[in-house]
Amino acid sequence: MFRMLGMYSVVFFLLVLQIRGDIRQEALQNNSMFGGDMAGGISVPEITNSADGPVMAFVPNTNYKLWTGGVLYYEYDATATRNDQVLSAAIQEIHDKTCLRVYPRNGQASITSYVRITTTEPGCWSYVGMKTTGSQQLNLSVSGCWYVGTVIHELLHAFGFNHEHQRYDRNTYVTIQEANVEAGALS
Repeated sequence: MFRMLGMYSVVFFLLVLQIRGDIRQEALQNNSMFGGDMAGGISVPEITNSADGPVMAFVPNTNYKLWTGGVLYYEYDATATRNDQVLSAAIQEIHDKTCLRVYPRNGQASITSYVRITTTEPGCWSYVGMKTTGSQQLNLSVSGCWYVGTVIHELLHAFGFNHEHQRYDRNTYVTIQEANVEAGALS
């Protein structure tokens, strides 16, 4: 299980790199959310300052868990502006490259945990993991979020993935070349 999560983490990191240099990155930044686009959920990070800067401490949360069988259900909010072409392409990419699955809820009342896609709030963001008590919001603002890489990024948060570069144990596995980091990006 953990080996598969590690593999998915690499895929997630590579997908983040695809959109990293893009001007669309601004839409991913919400100052009130951890990492700019994680609203809460599983492994909600508690920020503490250390000699190396902010780090995450994972806080247990019984309201969020991983999706059963790696299957995530979604539906558009009634007020959402739909972009079926981009959403379908993002879902196809996830299906092609992982064992994770994303399916429409199709109004099935028996599916009580699902992602409700909204487009009315600013930015691109998601809760992390599966909410165990009903729907959870994943917002894809009409301005700046409807790109395949961005939709994949937010869906993977909904699956339970955090940003690899913000892991509490990141420095155990990678060396940050601070000379290559834009000014202000580490704070």
